[in-house]
Amino acid sequence: MRVLVTGYKGFIGQNLVQYIYDNTDWSVDLYDWGDGNMPSVMEQDWVIHIGAISSTTERDLDKVMRQNVDFTRQLFNACKTYGVNFQYSSSASVYGFGTEFTETAQLDPRTPYAWSKYMRILA
Repeated sequence: MRVLVTGYKGFIGQNLVQYIYDNTDWSVDLYDWGDGNMPSVMEQDWVIHIGAISSTTERDLDKVMRQNVDFTRQLFNACKTYGVNFQYSSSASVYGFGTEFTETAQLDPRTPYAWSKYMRILA
């Protein structure tokens, strides 16, 4: 199995990659936003996309949408083109500032980051 993990420099990404290394024999490719061009997905079996601007204090809407929405859409479309499985990580921030998080809870995104995770990228 060959898997590409985006956002490997973040807290969740570091732990996910370490788990994969420790518990599987998968071949792992790594990508982070600062790494440059769009990663190639042609030879991947899976893309696990957890990379994003995750700061809830970031207020540059264009920057957040470009990285979190546009990039995600491009990555998804590349996976679709090559028949690669795509796993996307959302965020509890789409539920607003409450503490009740269930998959059926009402959505209430309050920050650019939350909105970027809420937006329907697969439509």
